[in-house]
Amino acid sequence: MPFADKKSESHLNKAIEVSKKIGAKGLQSQAYLDLGILYKAKNRPEQAKAYFNRAIRLFEQSEAKVYLKQAKNTALENAVLTIDFISVRVHCKSCDRKKEVEDPVLQCPFCEKGEIELLAGREIEIISIELAY
Repeated sequence: MPFADKKSESHLNKAIEVSKKIGAKGLQSQAYLDLGILYKAKNRPEQAKAYFNRAIRLFEQSEAKVYLKQAKNTALENAVLTIDFISVRVHCKSCDRKKEVEDPVLQCPFCEKGEIELLAGREIEIISIELAY
């Protein structure tokens, strides 16, 4: 059925139109979610994202927790968490040398005195968050 997606899109848009007129937010939010799923399947990520966000917003307003969870899970089902580890870098105040270390150190790896400060390796930085639908 080559035109099934067009028919589905048309029916869902009609459902949104009617549900807005009669104030049926539950039906409206479910239609938004279904349109998001349809656009995701058609590889139209920007439209999918817009409809997922509309569905999530309406589910939040109506406190429909089960549907809200479904909408959030559907929107994020292909999410990937990437963690980049930052090297630990220390500076010795005694000999004024710097070094990357792998294990925690309590003394300078060069002069073996305990006057070190941590330069890098403690921070957490979120570089980007990308939602792919």
